[in-house]
Order: sequence, then C-alpha cells, then structure tokens
Amino acid sequence: ARGGAPGRAGRDGGFRGREGGFRDGPGGRDGGFRDGGRPSFQDRGYPDRATAPGTMPGGQRPPREDPVARLERQVLEVVLQLPQHALGAGFDDLAPDTFTVPAYRGVHDAIRAAGGTLAYGQEVERYAAQHPGGDAARHAAGWWAEQVRENAVGPVAGVITELAVAPLPEDRPEALSGYARGVLVALIRMGLTREIADVKGRLQRTDPNDPAYADVFAALMELENRRRALSVD
Repeated sequence: ARGGAPGRAGRDGGFRGREGGFRDGPGGRDGGFRDGGRPSFQDRGYPDRATAPGTMPGGQRPPREDPVARLERQVLEVVLQLPQHALGAGFDDLAPDTFTVPAYRGVHDAIRAAGGTLAYGQEVERYAAQHPGGDAARHAAGWWAEQVRENAVGPVAGVITELAVAPLPEDRPEALSGYARGVLVALIRMGLTREIADVKGRLQRTDPNDPAYADVFAALMELENRRRALSVD
C-alpha cells in the first residue's frame, strides 16, 4: 500500500498516500467508497455535488475540460499530494495571479499562506533531526496537508480535500517525478508567457528615449531567459 499515517489527521479523516502524500479519505484507496476508492459527495456527508464544500456559488465547479483549468488543477494535485516533487521546482515563485480559476487561486493562496512548499521541506528537516530513522517525508506530508487546510477560506477547504485525494493521471512510482515536473514546468512557462506579453505591451507603449525604456527591456530579457531555461533543464 502506498504511503502511511500522517503526522496529524485532517478534518475528513486525514490524508496519506503516494510517496508521503495523501490517502483517498478515511477508507483508503480500497476503503469501500461508492465510486471504487474515491470518497463520493454522499460519503462525505453531502446529499449532492451542489452542496459539497468545494462547490462554488450556484453549484458551479471549475471548468475541468478547459486546458488551462485542467493544468492548474493537475499542478495543485501534485503540490498537495507530492510536495516533495514540487519542492524546489519553482512553484513557490509563482505570482499570486498565476491561477486563473478562482477556486484554484484560493487554493494557491492557502498554500502560500501555509509557507509554500518550502514549509514542507523545512518540516522534513526538522522531523528528521528530532526523529532519526523516522519517516520524515510521510510525517511532513500529513503536517503540510493540515497547514494548507487551516489557511483555506470558506469553500476552498473542500476544493483542497478534493484535490488531495484525486487520482493522478500518472501513478507509477518511477514516473511520478517526471510527471510532477512536467505539469509544474508547463504552468510556470504559461505564467512567464503571460508576463512576457504584458511587458512587451509596456515596452511598445514606452518611448525609446524614455529612461524607463532600458529597465522595461531588461525585465523582458530576464523573463525570456527564464522561459528559455525551462526548455533546456
């Protein structure tokens, strides 16, 4: 079985699972939930989708079929379930407005308020120093889940729960690192492309004789170099 017991149980029974991530609710992956492993809205105590805590006003859900929304969702699934792979990948450097889906932006805000993936890494180091031989990554994953949930506002907590137990498109242990990096890099590149477009617009509106022109141009070159570096890493 993947994973193990987290440091603290979450409000819905705790999370644990892939590589120190989360388990699929209180019953685990084979815990007898109605849909074969993932807790349904009824299993969580809600009569239907529209009343579940992760549902936005009016019963609307983030548009999963939209490719941008799908990528944002996949990145958050990775960060919540596989924080060890997100650590150091540049996720903590993402701008607050990187996520365009309001629900996912709220999750990103909760992650940032919890200290980002850096906080997860620091907890791994702290636990390893105090408990030699213990499973620091597994403990830190449970601690991390609770920290993010505690910083969630309103219905965002339900969205976090859903993302934390969602099956990943890739679940082979040897391929998890590559999958995690792939979706993270894709989102970072998309964010950089958006920033580059904004800076190019500023550059076009700036008089070449204006002293600020050089600063804007330098900012553009820095963004271009960062995006180029993603392609060669």
